[in-house]
Amino acid sequence: IITMKTFKSVSEVENYAKRLMDVEYDIKIDGLMYHVNPMDVGYKFEWDNAKNRFGVCRYNRRVIGLSLPLVEGNLDNFTQINDTILHEIAHAISVHIHGRKGRGHGNFWKHVAKSIGCNAKRCYSSKDVNTPQYKYTLICDSCGNKSHARRMGSSEYSCGKCSPRKFNRDFLLRVIKN
Repeated sequence: IITMKTFKSVSEVENYAKRLMDVEYDIKIDGLMYHVNPMDVGYKFEWDNAKNRFGVCRYNRRVIGLSLPLVEGNLDNFTQINDTILHEIAHAISVHIHGRKGRGHGNFWKHVAKSIGCNAKRCYSSKDVNTPQYKYTLICDSCGNKSHARRMGSSEYSCGKCSPRKFNRDFLLRVIKN
């Protein structure tokens, strides 16, 4: 496993992910040692265009995927990218060992994640990564609250702070296309 501070390109990230996926991980559970190589059990790597999550493990298709927009915006964040890859590998290994009980972010997954060097946290923090630009900004002219949206429906929206329980035309959000 290579240790580096930054990636130069998405192809470098892809190559790194594939190398991590082609490692035999040793997981000790209840005195038994499991040796699992994600590629040997059928997993492959792919990119997607997600903007709300960094990675995904698709158990049925045996795919570990990364968000191309998030990776492109965070090539200098080796720690986040590395941990995301390990996080998704932990999902693959947990399901391989435990079956359906290994899905999600429960104790089976956490044990596997920690065993392979992942921080075993469920999600990334948007404070720690560069997130893709939202297409729309929604502003409440009453309180100044701002929120963001990637797409807009045909509905009008009201401020959740000024009118938290139901839609209220007095607190309509002004939409700005970024």
